[in-house]
Amino acid sequence: MSWGPSARALYAERRRAKLCVQCGKPATGGVLCADHAAKNEQLRVKRYRARRAAGVCVTCESPTQGTAQCDWCLDARSFNPDRQARAS
Repeated sequence: MSWGPSARALYAERRRAKLCVQCGKPATGGVLCADHAAKNEQLRVKRYRARRAAGVCVTCESPTQGTAQCDWCLDARSFNPDRQARAS
């Protein structure tokens, strides 16, 4: 999808109508249909595994010392006020 003015309008229109923003089918719980949600999850898992195998942070791809995330990403995650508020 090209992100010109008409693509942005189409995205917003589909989101308001609770349709998949990629194909226009009914969305299931979010902004994607079941097919696109499954594809995105497969890609996410594949990317996570590849980054872990390469020894880089799964978030920002910086080198790590055997952990999934670098120190900066771990600190940013633990000090995120929104995340802490939701956990309470």
